Amino acid sequence: MGKAAVPISLGVIGAGKVVAQHHLPVLATVRYVRVRWLQDVNLARARELGRAWSVPAWYPRLAECTDVDAVLVATPVGVRKSILDEVIDRNWHALCEKPFAITRADHEYLLRKANHHKVRLAAGYMRRHYWSTTKMRELVRSRVLGRVRRIVAAEHANLRRTGVDADSYRNNPAASGGGVMIETGSHLVDQVLFICEAVDAIVEECDQTCFGGLDLETVARGRLRLAAGEEVPLFLTVSGLRDLWGGITVFCDDGELRVRLAPSSSVEITRSGKVLFSWVGSPQKEQQASFNAFRLEWLRFLTALRSGESWCSASETGLLTTSFVASCYELAQSLRAQGASK
Repeated sequence: MGKAAVPISLGVIGAGKVVAQHHLPVLATVRYVRVRWLQDVNLARARELGRAWSVPAWYPRLAECTDVDAVLVATPVGVRKSILDEVIDRNWHALCEKPFAITRADHEYLLRKANHHKVRLAAGYMRRHYWSTTKMRELVRSRVLGRVRRIVAAEHANLRRTGVDADSYRNNPAASGGGVMIETGSHLVDQVLFICEAVDAIVEECDQTCFGGLDLETVARGRLRLAAGEEVPLFLTVSGLRDLWGGITVFCDDGELRVRLAPSSSVEITRSGKVLFSWVGSPQKEQQASFNAFRLEWLRFLTALRSGESWCSASETGLLTTSFVASCYELAQSLRAQGASK
């Protein structure tokens, strides 16, 4: 049997919506992947989902799970560190739903441990695989409009703080990791850093509107150092309180590059708000475009496992993104503490 035919055995940790709606449908299309088990503290949920996708085993505790080549970690971010600790101890490679960790210190600890065990880690920043994201990255790199001068990014987060979804982990500060900035803003931050090929990111100011220990809106200002050498300001807003134009605008010498955040968005060149030209990828429904992004994410990870290619875990897990998001929380908390002491 040739190397290309050797299957990869996979375990899935967490049996929530992202697994049911995105990951398992994608994995079902990868012929060399064998999903061996589902693990969730809610065994009934794991069993129901496993039966729906012909997964042969379900477990309530990770310690009971049989050995596999790799796992998907799709649990709330607040409980991921202990899970990834155990995953690495068992020498399983892991693709982890974003964000990878709550703090930079935790993130770096997991990367050091994984490197020691020769385990490959990746984080689920699937927006990197949108056609529009890769097109924006290509245009910024080509300097089609000259040098980058500043970046503005914004997104409206769908808060699930209603009686319909009152039990969501997003309503639990310990489980969610903080609120809209870490849950939704991490995607937006990572998309900006990826498009602009940032090698460093500094948060200079951050203000958050909070309730019940959760941030409902984050407004941040910072600077990015780009691979090309220049430093540019970044203005970012993530809100669960206001409807915002959801997108990224890169202001350059001779105009702006603009993209919305939907999976099948076009990329526009504008000047003073007027659209001069737009690129459109293959026409797809949002669901298909999202499926393709998840599939590309999985194929990148699985191909690396099979080929043994070099792997930069800091980049693949979004270390710079974790650092930026964590800095936002730290600065905002410091500002609130200063206000309380006056």
